Amino acid sequence: MKIYLSGPITNNPIAQQLFADAESRYSAMGDVINPLKVNHPDSDWLTAMRIDIPLLISCDTIVMLDGWKHSRGATLEHHIAITLGLQCIYDSPLHVHDYILYIIEQETGVTIDMIRSQSRKQLTVFARHIAAYLIHQYSNYTLKHIGMIINRDHSSVHFAIRNVDNMLTYRNALHDLYNLISNKLETIKPKLCTTTSTYYVE
Repeated sequence: MKIYLSGPITNNPIAQQLFADAESRYSAMGDVINPLKVNHPDSDWLTAMRIDIPLLISCDTIVMLDGWKHSRGATLEHHIAITLGLQCIYDSPLHVHDYILYIIEQETGVTIDMIRSQSRKQLTVFARHIAAYLIHQYSNYTLKHIGMIINRDHSSVHFAIRNVDNMLTYRNALHDLYNLISNKLETIKPKLCTTTSTYYVE
């Protein structure tokens, strides 16, 4: 079996350790391709992808490492692997922010891409603010890290949290959504990773 490792590399200070640990764990299953060992450290993104994708296609299995959803290259590799019918192994904890964003999308239809966009549509802003508030409440993430998740700066995250705090004093749609997500979070909370180890990079 040939196994391809996929995860966040660009601007990720723990990339070397992340991939080395995974290579060690999965080597017993077959031949492991670690893209960090294939590409030159100074390769740009496009050059690296042109090398990595043919290697991926030659494999039977892809292992998605922690943070892959927020990596442009890893999400592309995931799409290719799924399309070609490769076995996918998800080697990452369930982070609290991923679950919150998932529930928000299920209940409002607002996706993570919409939340991270510059859209000022009322429903999108509503979802963005409740996401920031809940991530802040249910994790130890800094405001800066929450900002990286929703693509906003520190002051915007602070405003969103304060805005939701004020709105929750009244009975409204946001209050109902907050209660719904909070109840679901309390049920699954023991299984969630509430510490931050994910980097939001290309």
